[in-house]
Amino acid sequence: MKVALAYFNQAIDEDPNYAQAYSGLADTYAVLGDWQHAVMSTKEALPKAKAAAIKGLELDSTLSDPKKSSNASFTNAPQIAMIYASMGDNDQAMHWLERAYEERFNPSILLRSGFDPLRSDPRFEDLMRRIGLAR
Repeated sequence: MKVALAYFNQAIDEDPNYAQAYSGLADTYAVLGDWQHAVMSTKEALPKAKAAAIKGLELDSTLSDPKKSSNASFTNAPQIAMIYASMGDNDQAMHWLERAYEERFNPSILLRSGFDPLRSDPRFEDLMRRIGLAR
């Protein structure tokens, strides 16, 4: 995991606006169970991802809470779910994953190791089946 942290930090040093590097950092911290750093990295990624996704709009880059920053044009529900999964709160993790599903998120995020704690949860298995990643 130290290699992953070093890789993502190097990517951020090279391009401070590279949202995917912050997202990768958040995922790595979530896997390590360091949810405070995972939340901080998610907060860093969100304004950069929004700016890339919503060209031409003025965006507020200061986020007080990652839950409050979800909106119709960009959702961070999968990242919030991963943080809850790393904290062992499967109910909240599944709540946010269901929200992500309703918002038609990119399901490939479920393949990340940050969701490993949920893999044996029947609700997670059902979600994977509904999106076509399991039988």
